[in-house]
Amino acid sequence: MRPSLLIRSALPPLPPRQSWQQVFPNKNFSIVNRLRGAGTVGIQKGKRTQVADEALANRMVQRLDVRKEDVLIEAYPGMGFLTRALLNLSPPFHPRKVLTIEPSLDFNINGLGLNSDLALEGEDKALPHAESKEDAKRYLTERRKLLHNNAIEEMIKNAGVGGTDQAPILPSMDGGIEMAAPLKDDYTLRAFPSKDDPSLVIIDGTMFDWKTVAVLEADGLLSDVQRRTWEEPPPNLHMIATIPDSDMGEQLVSQWIGCVATRSWLFRWGRVKMSFLVKPTLYDRLTAKPGTKAYCKLSVITAALCNIQPACEHYMPGPDACVPVTLQKKWQKEREPVKPTKKLVLQPKKAKVVKVESPVPEHYNGNRDSKEPYNPDDLLLSTDINLYYPKPRRTSTEQKQPPRPGMMALTLTPRTDPQIDLDDKDVWDYVLRRMFVMSGSPLSVAINNLGMGAANLIPKLTDPSLPAAERIDPNKWIREFTVQDWALVVKAFKAWPFAPDVLVLGSLMEEDNDSRQVGSGM
Repeated sequence: MRPSLLIRSALPPLPPRQSWQQVFPNKNFSIVNRLRGAGTVGIQKGKRTQVADEALANRMVQRLDVRKEDVLIEAYPGMGFLTRALLNLSPPFHPRKVLTIEPSLDFNINGLGLNSDLALEGEDKALPHAESKEDAKRYLTERRKLLHNNAIEEMIKNAGVGGTDQAPILPSMDGGIEMAAPLKDDYTLRAFPSKDDPSLVIIDGTMFDWKTVAVLEADGLLSDVQRRTWEEPPPNLHMIATIPDSDMGEQLVSQWIGCVATRSWLFRWGRVKMSFLVKPTLYDRLTAKPGTKAYCKLSVITAALCNIQPACEHYMPGPDACVPVTLQKKWQKEREPVKPTKKLVLQPKKAKVVKVESPVPEHYNGNRDSKEPYNPDDLLLSTDINLYYPKPRRTSTEQKQPPRPGMMALTLTPRTDPQIDLDDKDVWDYVLRRMFVMSGSPLSVAINNLGMGAANLIPKLTDPSLPAAERIDPNKWIREFTVQDWALVVKAFKAWPFAPDVLVLGSLMEEDNDSRQVGSGM
């Protein structure tokens, strides 16, 4: 465990909690815009829940593997609790630089201490009718909308381009923006060195725009980062992001992880670490094991490309992450021995009692496989919703289960031997997306979803004469597949002469609820 030595950041203190509703209006915490399919947009509201406790923030950053001389990119710092905690780290772990990238002026000004006159400098002159700073602020928000228009068109146009920085442009997270404009060639970021802490640079921008990283490099803000080859240890660049509670937040994580396969975006510098603060349900999908209900396309891609290190090894798993799923009834009979039938005896009807049982034990005693001592008083395990703001939402299903922390943290380090080859990202995306549609079916059935005649691949995957590591049980159902199993399916699909030619479009035009993915793929 790392030492808990801290220093005090020079950033100004946050306003009192009772004033947050006025200082940080609700629009700053709202997420809108969900991609449902090609050419259609449906609005779904989400929340940017944030750590709102100094002690919890300090405890969390100590478990994110921040190293001395790191250049940190903190995406969506919000009110700045994690930012202060990062700047509080003692000299042996103090980062060289912290670049906060936040689209909300309210957070930048009232949370991170950016001078309001400096933030709005020149904006009152840009709009003829701007007679005050408030008018300029409204204009700046409108101008930001123009930078993000037509995002879906950009996603469709750029989807699946591997090995470059031309990853799909995603819609903005800024509250209220429903559509957005293609980024112009003169796209720039507004960077403000903090007057309170020389290690901090406050940037008015959003990590939803893929060009943001290129602009950071062009502006010299990443000049301290040392490039490393893929086989070398990770470079001194580390991204930390608080992921919003929305489908768009999950898609953002999925696409960032997918860039590991193409070694584009941040990964042009090497095996850059990414630390995420996520809702428990997303944590379950990122870390789910084969054979559980939470296991999905995102779980496979993450395991294939990254090593996962939770901030706390004793996080309580959710019910979907710890209970094996069962096959659909029509396939289950083929997996189980026939049981003798019992003579039917009619009984008087009784009142129906609905009882919801949790697969998670009521008294959780930690992960028994962990060498880390279990401390039930660890703030990382606290279920106190007042440690976060806005208070985390719990679904009706979650309310019937034992409470869990409002947010969970984990660090992903790209593998030196990623299981997805540089040119195979689109193939993996297509195979996973198509087969997870039938996640409750065995291989012998689900493989037909890859295309007409795909059943001819079965003998090549299940031949008993093949070594055990090169064949798959034909009765194995999709949610049981390991990364190695998926690699065998992809290999057979690539060698299939009749494989569909159009893979990206096929993936983009659909949204598979069972794969728990939306939008343009990984």
